[in-house]
Amino acid sequence: MRLLLKISLGDRRSFNKTVFIVILSMLFLTSTLKAEENSSYTIEELINLAGEKNPSYQSVKKNVEAEQYELSIIKKYPNPDLEFGLGYGLSENENGIEYSTSLSQPIVLGRQKKYRIEKAKDKIKIAEYTRNWEKQILDFKIKKDFYTILYLGKKLDLYKKNINSLKKMLSLIEKQRSSIHAELTMARIKTELLRTENKKKDITISLKHLQVSLNNLAGGSLEENYEISGEFRFFSDDYTFEYFVKQAKIKNSFLLKRQHQLKLKETDVFLEKANRIPGIKASISYNNEIDKKAFGVGLSFPIPIWNNNSAKILKAVSLKQKAEWQKESYEKKMISYLKEAYERKNTLSEKKKTYEDLLKQSGKVVNLAELLFQQGKVDLFGLLDSKRDYLKDQKEYYQTLFELATTSIELEKLSGIELP
Repeated sequence: MRLLLKISLGDRRSFNKTVFIVILSMLFLTSTLKAEENSSYTIEELINLAGEKNPSYQSVKKNVEAEQYELSIIKKYPNPDLEFGLGYGLSENENGIEYSTSLSQPIVLGRQKKYRIEKAKDKIKIAEYTRNWEKQILDFKIKKDFYTILYLGKKLDLYKKNINSLKKMLSLIEKQRSSIHAELTMARIKTELLRTENKKKDITISLKHLQVSLNNLAGGSLEENYEISGEFRFFSDDYTFEYFVKQAKIKNSFLLKRQHQLKLKETDVFLEKANRIPGIKASISYNNEIDKKAFGVGLSFPIPIWNNNSAKILKAVSLKQKAEWQKESYEKKMISYLKEAYERKNTLSEKKKTYEDLLKQSGKVVNLAELLFQQGKVDLFGLLDSKRDYLKDQKEYYQTLFELATTSIELEKLSGIELP
């Protein structure tokens, strides 16, 4: 009975150990699968990560906070000055310690404070639009890298399919080694295979570089050997050029920044004119001397005889005119860039439709060539030519999609309109 009991306990321990190992294995498998799921990123996830992790963008965001603190300082009244003096006095009858104290308060005139507050608010707006523009540039770079990786990935898939097709053909021809024609065909297929393998390697290298670039934009937060998921997106033909321009004038962050820089310079002109009235300082004082005591009040201000602030006013006016030219110059450039990108988008949209029809025809030609090759009515060179043409058409179609997508994100950046 004791022996049977020991065996039962041993089996129980073994069973518990087995259950424990199974549970651990399931947990490990679950975490592994989860990690694999998290290694694929959509374009929206990449943009959100970059907004949180990109160090350059984070530093630009801090400029807004700094300007907000500056406004809170300007709104406060300046601190008073307290002055204290100590000395030793001598007279005919007595001598002893003397001291004096005074309290002065700078008086900020209403117009001066108003324009300083307006200037601080303009600086906050400029910092906000600078931050928004930096985010638009960052999003543009992420989307461009994303679409480039997507484009190269599709090309890589085409080359892989072509390699498999060539290997099947080579295997088929190797059975006919006896004929001179077969040897020539094999040599030609091997040459084509080597060319395709080299192109595949070049794309693999480019993809690695782009993945590093995209990870840097996301602040190094992407998992190792990550993948992307998504498709090309672009504006439809429903969007008119006038609509892009209209939206750009109210949404382009760099243009809005230029507008507020002009407003800031206009405020500078008003502030310098207000500063023609000198700063006033009110004070009270008390002097305790060995033979008398004195109280006093005072009001001090500089007399603008030699300098009435005219040079600073002229400088502010000049800088305001410069800001006007900068705003107008960028607005003209922006419209010009929009027009060029819009026309390019329309051309690429037409090209896309043409390639879609062409691919249908090229696909039919390949299917027919394969059928005729099996029937012995078309030689292998004819089949190879049809496959090569189809591969070329597919690559050019993906190239068109890529260019259309990158043109669309350029329009998005300039106009402020988000891609649907």
